[in-house]
Amino acid sequence: MTNNNFQEVEDYLLDDSFIEWVLGNSRPNEFWNDYLKAFPQNEEKFHQACIIAKSLKIKPEKDLSQSAIDRMVSNFEAKTSKKNFGDLINFWNFRPFRIAAAIILFCSAGYISYVLLQPANEQKSQTAFQRIKNNQNKSAIIKLPDGSLAVLQPNAQIIYPKTFDSRQREVNLIGEAFFEVTKNPNKPFYVFSKEMTVRVVGTSFNVKANEDTHSFEVLVSTGRVEVFAGNLKNRQANTLIMVLMPNQHAVLDRRELRLKKDVLAKPVLLSEVSTAIHFKFSQTPFPTVISTIEKAYGIHILYDEAVMKNCQVTASLVRQSLDERLKLICKAIEADYKYVNGQVIIEGKGCGNEQIDNTN
Repeated sequence: MTNNNFQEVEDYLLDDSFIEWVLGNSRPNEFWNDYLKAFPQNEEKFHQACIIAKSLKIKPEKDLSQSAIDRMVSNFEAKTSKKNFGDLINFWNFRPFRIAAAIILFCSAGYISYVLLQPANEQKSQTAFQRIKNNQNKSAIIKLPDGSLAVLQPNAQIIYPKTFDSRQREVNLIGEAFFEVTKNPNKPFYVFSKEMTVRVVGTSFNVKANEDTHSFEVLVSTGRVEVFAGNLKNRQANTLIMVLMPNQHAVLDRRELRLKKDVLAKPVLLSEVSTAIHFKFSQTPFPTVISTIEKAYGIHILYDEAVMKNCQVTASLVRQSLDERLKLICKAIEADYKYVNGQVIIEGKGCGNEQIDNTN
């Protein structure tokens, strides 16, 4: 054996006989054993290719040209962001894993969101991410995997895993959004926005993280919020941390990574909406109740007004989250609600001339 046609890891991955041999789909032969004896200097790349091939467990359906590989890798990179992957970034910078990702995209007939290939002594994992951008000229409401809610302002974008891991809940935000986080002391909730990180357990707050501005803002409605100047994953011991309580507001100077805290003159739910909006209702028409919630959260709620117009609500919904408020109202009138395309939809049979009392 005098011809060495395998200079890079991708050369092995694009060779049919190599893939068949690694996956055990071909008869045992001495070719690859003889190859290693003839070219011991290639042993490291050879074993790297074996690890990748075994992890992928697929075979390319046809030869890929270098230009095709580069094009697919470029397309894949264009649809992803370093911010979204956190610790995956070290693997992505390793070219064999980039080639493996291109092969996955080329060969898979089904849907593959993201694939993380780890060394043999680490566990292979597969995580799917959801990326949502509000392209409307009104707010859009998103229900996260843990039941938390995010109200995206126009042009805002949020990225989150379809299933949060067992230790913490992480989302990435570009733009402005209001969050109502489901309380879970064992799984803190993080919002990453480039130079700023927000950490909470269960609370409601608003984040402004527009990329075209020199400052990011955090505004707390309920609960306790920790704000970090910088990416929490990479923070040093001297990273600036600020704790915010209800009705407190922090501004991060992105150029100097400097945090400033102040107290707002008026309590707020959203940056433009006062909590002076009352959530105590007494024989209040259902459409009025819904209108109050819409104004407070800046969202749109769809329902059949002709069917629901006779419903009247008596209830105190002062301390509940948005999800809890909707649940109580809908339970009282035997209706259902769901989140669809950034909106809340309420469906029910109506109340006739009934009055709804949910004071208990």
